[in-house]
Amino acid sequence: MRKFMKFLVPALLLVAVIVSCTVMFASANETNVIYVSSTGTGDGSSAQSPLGPGTVTDTVTNGSTTTRTTFENAAYADVIAWMKENVSVGKMVFANNALAKAHPLYRALEQLGAEGGRIVIVDELVIDAADAFERKYAGDFKLPETGAVTITGGTFVLDHSVWDSTSLWLGGDTTFDATTIEFRYNSNNSGEQYVTNFSFYANGNNITVEDDVNVTSYNYASGSPVAGTRYPNIFATTRNGLDAELEADPVITVKAGSWRYIVGAGHSVSTSKSASLIGNSTIVIDGANVEKIKATGVSPKANRQYSYVEGDVSITVKSGSVDEIIAITGAGYYDSIGNLAINLQGGTVGKITYKSTRNTSAEAPASKVIYYKDGTIDLAKIAAEFTANEIIETGVIYVSSTGTGDGSSAESPLGPGTVTDTVTNGSTTIRTTFENAAYADVIAWMKENVSVGKMVFANNALAKAHPLYRALEQLGAEGGKIVIVDELVIDAADAFERKYAGDFKLPETGAVKITGGTFVLDHSVWDSTSLWLGGDTTFDATTIEFRYNSNNSGEQYVTNFSFYANGNNITVEDDVNVTSYNYASGSPVAGTRYPNIFATTRNGLDAELEADPVITVKAGSWRYIVGAGHSVSTSKSASLIGNSTIVIDGANVEKIKATGVSPKANRQYSYVEGDVSITVKSGSVDEIIAITGAGYYDSIGNLAINLQGGTVGKITYKSTRNTSAEAPASKVVYYAYGTIDPAKIDAEFTANEVVEIFPYGEVDVVSGTLENNVILNIDYKVTDLTKSAIAAGKVKYVLTIGDETYETVVTAAMVDANNIVKISAELFATEMTTDVSVKLVVDGVETRTYTTTFEAYAEQMATENPEYADIAEAVLNYGELSQLHFGKIDSTTVVQAERKNELATYATGASVVPGASADYTYKYSTIVLFDKVAIRHYFTVADGADTTIFDGQNHLGYYVEEADILPQDFDKTIVTTVGDVTVNYSVFNYAYTVSQQTGYETAKNVVYALYDYFTAASAIA
Repeated sequence: MRKFMKFLVPALLLVAVIVSCTVMFASANETNVIYVSSTGTGDGSSAQSPLGPGTVTDTVTNGSTTTRTTFENAAYADVIAWMKENVSVGKMVFANNALAKAHPLYRALEQLGAEGGRIVIVDELVIDAADAFERKYAGDFKLPETGAVTITGGTFVLDHSVWDSTSLWLGGDTTFDATTIEFRYNSNNSGEQYVTNFSFYANGNNITVEDDVNVTSYNYASGSPVAGTRYPNIFATTRNGLDAELEADPVITVKAGSWRYIVGAGHSVSTSKSASLIGNSTIVIDGANVEKIKATGVSPKANRQYSYVEGDVSITVKSGSVDEIIAITGAGYYDSIGNLAINLQGGTVGKITYKSTRNTSAEAPASKVIYYKDGTIDLAKIAAEFTANEIIETGVIYVSSTGTGDGSSAESPLGPGTVTDTVTNGSTTIRTTFENAAYADVIAWMKENVSVGKMVFANNALAKAHPLYRALEQLGAEGGKIVIVDELVIDAADAFERKYAGDFKLPETGAVKITGGTFVLDHSVWDSTSLWLGGDTTFDATTIEFRYNSNNSGEQYVTNFSFYANGNNITVEDDVNVTSYNYASGSPVAGTRYPNIFATTRNGLDAELEADPVITVKAGSWRYIVGAGHSVSTSKSASLIGNSTIVIDGANVEKIKATGVSPKANRQYSYVEGDVSITVKSGSVDEIIAITGAGYYDSIGNLAINLQGGTVGKITYKSTRNTSAEAPASKVVYYAYGTIDPAKIDAEFTANEVVEIFPYGEVDVVSGTLENNVILNIDYKVTDLTKSAIAAGKVKYVLTIGDETYETVVTAAMVDANNIVKISAELFATEMTTDVSVKLVVDGVETRTYTTTFEAYAEQMATENPEYADIAEAVLNYGELSQLHFGKIDSTTVVQAERKNELATYATGASVVPGASADYTYKYSTIVLFDKVAIRHYFTVADGADTTIFDGQNHLGYYVEEADILPQDFDKTIVTTVGDVTVNYSVFNYAYTVSQQTGYETAKNVVYALYDYFTAASAIA
């Protein structure tokens, strides 16, 4: 409870604060969704009726003895309690597996069946070691076969605090999403078995742990939980001696939480069977923290079978941390018959070893290959045993403009090739042949002899001789990483892919990351270079340097370098430095021109592109970032058939143009036949030009401008060159809360329906309770952006009730499957007209404040649902009369009908039966109206008498409290026993007493209002 207020009437105390009424909007029933709880008693159809444990009809053998116990329709909880008291660990076998089948999880999965679906945990779902009696080995709890299942909400508890060795065998592809997985153990229990780690056995299925899952660990050794140090395991197959080899291709994807072992095969506990896999095993770590990844299985004890994979094992680390990867691909206890690929793309890996400490006989056959890439582990951290295993880098090429090596290392960077080609110089008939000429010599000759933009190589040999082109050709469709050693220079003279001088078109590749050194864009002698990307490209931990010379004659010498994404994605990470130098003075000084990025191409060169490019820029200064292309043709455009996305998250940009740059006269316009999304998260943008109208530009879909942070100078509809553009009413421009002054939005947008949207989420549904207590429930629907921040612990909600503010950190467990964070404001009766405000603070950024009142909600309910009109009026009258009584208002228009006659019914019924003992003497009773209505009985207590039986003590003495009385039960007599004293009392016994007082008119009005509230609540209860 928040607080309470009180007022006295003779011989009685009335503490008035809260009443309520629960009116819940019914939502459409979801199919294939079952709600579960370890304490559930319902049918699983809703959170109010969660499925719980069933009953048990079975016989059981206790260990190797002949003792046999029969449970006939016994309560599940009773069987578990009996087992914990009477049965030794791991010895009990149920004949018909009834105990496992009575578990809420098993029951829910049986209902979902082959179609699969979603299981929503209400409060807790506990997997206790005592539950796990699918087979003769104590810990194996094998679930029924199902389709794909998502487990979400509440807390998924893995309880080893009393018994141990539980393992959960999955029956279908399983995803954990927006839930908490909690491992409980007790290190004070004797024997190793009490402190081992819980295991998920994927059983050949896929298992996914999403990034909004919280994994916690508690040690009960001290008698109460403290932060534990043990975390669960995940195995791709099973614990064997139980099943034969599995034929499957399981994928384990773990994006959150702390874990002990993640294993590509299984756990052998048999001398005759293994827990092996016939197929390929894949492990992906993308945000989790893992102690050890074992490629094929845990190290078995002596004489037990080894666990292998007859296929390939792939281990990928994208983000997060792994202390150790144990490859164990050799002979002996372990064997991976295929190859083992270890792909380190991000995060941190402590070390990679070939064999475990128990597996000393393993040897590394030369046929096995271990891969790593992206420089996320020091070679010294790879055990020496790998020398026979051909440790190599894949997908990494080192380059330099002065390189002479093969690109295999920083000491041997790939450089320019040689040129064998013929060239036409402009429109003349002069023809020059270069036979195996040094690349640098050709560039030097061109700069001295050739006018800008006129030279055409017949076979494109010059472009193909560039180090960047050569490296990309080697990477090919698989893509990879290019590491710049010193400098990699893109000179205007390099760019002779096509007849237009500046276009340097790169070969098609897979995704490529460019990192290290300096990526130089050199216009200091020649100009108009543009780089056409051949695949998704990321710049990371590098410097992009633009060099130009404003003293050179002609506009072409000082224009800006352009990246043409060519329909691919382009990303500039937050550790990229973008610099600009002007050589006009003969030596470089800080320049004022920066590069451009276009989503498509410079046209007159290619036809329209079909793609959905995403441009993400997190750092640096840029001139234009454009959602389509740059038309230089009278017949072709640089347009896009698809959706174009621009995200600014830390960069500084002069102009963002939604669909293309303003063309010169008679040139084609550049459009997007799809939607354009422009998002500014942080950084600055001087101007966003929408240009979605007719004329030179047209965006056939919608344009969404989402301002989530940073600063935007202004938003205009049309550029200065595009004066004929008009804004059709069908185009909608959005902007988000608080990041731009509406006055900075061009007036032309009035036809374009400028509206607000909310990038972090917004209030979705406001509900309340009109039957239990006055509570205003605010459902705040959050976006994926906010969920990511929640996972990082960077979100809180701020609830303000009147002049009091409460802040609560939002955890992943508080976000339900519909991305709703439920925020409840418990109100006093005096606060029904008080403003209730809520907002989120997401990584320091405040969202819009939503403000409402309980009164507004109740009035809305009365309007929309006439059956609630009486109860809404009753509860609001109660609130206003409470305000009057407590001096919150001076007068009221509410005229409360006297209810003395009705309350006279309750003149009798209250009684006290004193006990023979003098330990406890009844004093009087009150009602308390906070949270839910309660009755308090006060007693005088003799010296030495037991006071622990009371619920509390205040200045009036010791009291017991009968709590949570619903409005429709105000007339019910409640029997309370204290020692040998019995009190029979109802809420209306108290209300009658108040009604008989002389004076105290405002207090009487309050209890009369209670009676009306009771009448209305009874009518709909």
